[in-house]
This record gives sequence, structure tokens and C-alpha cells, in this order.
Amino acid sequence: MSNGKIKTTAFIPVFRDKLDQLRNELKSEYKRARSERRRELMKKLAREAKDLKKLLDQADEQVEVKTCPNCGHRV
Repeated sequence: MSNGKIKTTAFIPVFRDKLDQLRNELKSEYKRARSERRRELMKKLAREAKDLKKLLDQADEQVEVKTCPNCGHRV
């Protein structure tokens, strides 16, 4: 990705599933009592989710995914 473009978009659905799994893990960790939460794990999951989100947003811009004009969600 030297020129800022994604070479292949074939793995985008896999990355979306991975992002959903990361978000679910974070939600389950937040359901724990504050004293029982694994802070390092939460930081790692959040960082990885953020990077995947950036990648998916970049891929959506490149592929020009159709979105709702009112709320911005994918159609």
C-alpha cells in the first residue's frame, strides 16, 4: 500500500467479521466488574479494532460503497 490504495478487496468480509468479534469481546469485558476487567487486553482489543476500522473505511472509500444519505450506514 505504498500509494495509499488497497490492492485487493477480497478479504474485506473477513475483516468485517473480525471487527465484529473484537467489538463483542470488548462488550463482554465491559460487562465485568471494574476491578475484574483486564485492562491490557482491553487496550489491545481497542487498538486492533481501531486499526481494522480505519482499513475498512479506506476500503469503502476506494470501492465507493453506497450509504444512506441521512444516517451514513451502509445500504
